[in-house]
Amino acid sequence: MYIHHRRRHRSLVALAAVGAVGALAPVAAGLPAGAHGESPPICYPIETRPLGANTYGDPRGGGTRSHQGHDIMGPKMVPMQAAVDGVVEEIIHNNSAGNRIAIRGPEGWRYVYLHVNNDTPGTDDGAADRNQVFAPGLVVGSQVRAGQVIAFNGDSGNSENSGAHLHFEIRRPGAGHWSLSPSIDPYPSLQAAPNCSGADDPARYRPFTDAVSLVERQYADLLGRPADPVGLSYWASQVRFGYVPAYGVAETLLGSTEAAQRTAPVARLYWAFFLRTPDSVGLQYWLDQFRGGMPLADIAQWFATSDELQARYSVLNDAAFVNLVYRNILDREALPVDRIFWTTALSSRAQTRGQVMLQFSESSEYVTRMAEPVDITTAYIGMLGRAPDPDALASWLGQDRTALVRGIFDSPEYAARITGG
Repeated sequence: MYIHHRRRHRSLVALAAVGAVGALAPVAAGLPAGAHGESPPICYPIETRPLGANTYGDPRGGGTRSHQGHDIMGPKMVPMQAAVDGVVEEIIHNNSAGNRIAIRGPEGWRYVYLHVNNDTPGTDDGAADRNQVFAPGLVVGSQVRAGQVIAFNGDSGNSENSGAHLHFEIRRPGAGHWSLSPSIDPYPSLQAAPNCSGADDPARYRPFTDAVSLVERQYADLLGRPADPVGLSYWASQVRFGYVPAYGVAETLLGSTEAAQRTAPVARLYWAFFLRTPDSVGLQYWLDQFRGGMPLADIAQWFATSDELQARYSVLNDAAFVNLVYRNILDREALPVDRIFWTTALSSRAQTRGQVMLQFSESSEYVTRMAEPVDITTAYIGMLGRAPDPDALASWLGQDRTALVRGIFDSPEYAARITGG
């Protein structure tokens, strides 16, 4: 049976994150060693380049204090990157007071990131879980590479009303907490900073050419809509820096609540009405109708009037119809009280046969019973543009979702569909 997806995925991500951390170099990758004076060389600390005017030293708190860093504006969930090779000195997950992370470089300089994300992606709820705040696996003492994703941009702390941005500080070497070390103006270092995101490896996206096109395609195929900016930025960075494998985006979307609401009900309705694997053209047509706003009840009524359904059920009286529906859909006999309830609903014309079938299709009993066939069917129709044939369906039953999605993603058929080959 299927392993619970969310729990399995989190463990996979954490393992990937641990494996992504390499050995330390003396300073930021590709930068000269030696004393750095007042402008230590760094890698640019966030994946959004507009630097803006220098805000270091600006008055804050009504003139009671001066700004100790520089603010880099950018959308929520844009990845923040390690400015140097170093060690995580502090990592604070406090969605109410503010999330932050500090890195100590090899020469003792401190690099501080404030206003790290505190919201569930796409919301302003202040309820982000740790993997939506910091890169998976990071703790105090973790070694990081220059250019490695360490956190995600946001508006936590006192920036809720000033827009999402990174408040970036550079503090001198010193003992004790980083806040006890004097700050320096980070602007000259930021102006000269290259983008050091050297973790980008096109091979990990195959059969796609880049992370963005990979994520965009998964949203279109599996959810039937364009990727929202926050989701696109988050998942592209997760794949780009190796925190999830390329197939992991499809795996997550397939197991999402949105897929359960926008895709699975139509596939399940097919199984309930026709007792067979959906035909590819028909399933795609009705998915498009459903995602376009057609109520599931209307689709059920169309199914109920089809020749295939009429041949199976039309000659039966209401009681016989209810009995056969229980056997065909739930694979059991109806309890006497349930048989009376549904038969009465039909004979009194309170419900049509299509409406009754829809309720059976959406019942928790049937949803659970059909979880695997529906998952396999929606993965095939989304990723390969066709429904699984009976042999393929049988071969995947009993395997978990990770194996299913990875098998499709790595297949020559999927590569040919993506590349047009």
